[in-house]
Amino acid sequence: MALLQAEPPEPVRSLGELFAIARKLEHDAASHYDGLAARTRGAPEAAAVFERLAAEARARAAEVERRSEERTGRAPD
Repeated sequence: MALLQAEPPEPVRSLGELFAIARKLEHDAASHYDGLAARTRGAPEAAAVFERLAAEARARAAEVERRSEERTGRAPD
């Protein structure tokens, strides 16, 4: 089963653009998990899982930024 549900509107044009997309996805994931953690405060174990997932997404975003700087000389735009 394919994960892609729709064709992208256009191809990625550069490595910098790919890094920017990756960072945006990770930031969006972290925000989503933060929201889930807030909504599950009454269930501390569940909230802790979502908090950990949010932290992992932020760490991946930071790694994307580091690699972008390493490969392109700048942070994703």
